[in-house]
Amino acid sequence: MIFWTQFRSQVLRPILKSNEIVFQSTRTLYEQTRSGSMEFERKKLKQLREKSEIERLKLGVKAIKNEIAWTWDNFKNRTIYAFSSDNKRMTFEDQEIVKFWDFNQANNGKVSSFLMEHKTDKLNDMNNWSATCDADFDIGFSKCSWTVSPSGYALFSGNLDRTIPKDGKVIRTGYAYVGSEKSRRIFGAFATHEILEKFTHVVLRVRGDGRKYFIVFDTSDIMDTTWFDRHQYMLYTHGGPYWQFVKIPLSRFYFHYQGYIQDKQYCLQPSEIRNIGILAYDLFSGPFRLEIDYIGFMYDSQHNEDFEYEMYFHESSQLVSQGSL
Repeated sequence: MIFWTQFRSQVLRPILKSNEIVFQSTRTLYEQTRSGSMEFERKKLKQLREKSEIERLKLGVKAIKNEIAWTWDNFKNRTIYAFSSDNKRMTFEDQEIVKFWDFNQANNGKVSSFLMEHKTDKLNDMNNWSATCDADFDIGFSKCSWTVSPSGYALFSGNLDRTIPKDGKVIRTGYAYVGSEKSRRIFGAFATHEILEKFTHVVLRVRGDGRKYFIVFDTSDIMDTTWFDRHQYMLYTHGGPYWQFVKIPLSRFYFHYQGYIQDKQYCLQPSEIRNIGILAYDLFSGPFRLEIDYIGFMYDSQHNEDFEYEMYFHESSQLVSQGSL
């Protein structure tokens, strides 16, 4: 009973107060596109079909060349990583903040964060992140940017627009997202971060505008039914001129699919995290601004929770056994 009480007070109550409907009982059995927008995919396909066969052949050859070049660079990076000091660090001190992404521009030109093997730019973590919003997929009118703030840190800013396009298809809009590059292997094969199993908390140093944001972990897999699998938790900002330190247990991240909290919950497996992102989604249109110093992880020996919410079991369910929970 205590787990349901925590889930209701920490997750449901703040969301229900905002009058949002966020529940969907199950995931869909089939997803047509990774973007989630058929109109966006049709536009891309139309643009591709308008090209001649020679142009399409050149695009294919270019894609293969890029993958081969990426594979060679990744091989060199793995070789360097194998002999790096970070790779030899398999244990971390209690309460030690390990910066995985350092956005302080004063540290440009030197390795100031954890040297993950898949990072494209080892000397400037801002280049390993990118921003997108609903307007990029033709399902809204929001705007966003990922730039350097006047004080020399990463700045995720823009304008949320809750206006729903009058196409009879879109029912929710008004979001912006910034996220790290996804770990992968050659030709888009999925990769994971086993090193994250060493940590219990995610930590951030941010300066916000008073809006509510979401920290999102991508836990998708190669199957289409998992393309929108995410674990998320709220990030409440204070607003004003002062920085705030945020420390959130990984056990508090709850499972959702396409923005809907799922009835069947399961705990986050850190090794399955493909990337981390921050989502700006609110009930109110208007500007938003979030300044970020760093994002990292921490091991806290005093934390012993695996999952802080209830995982339900009922004898009538033929899909879940009690031993699998």
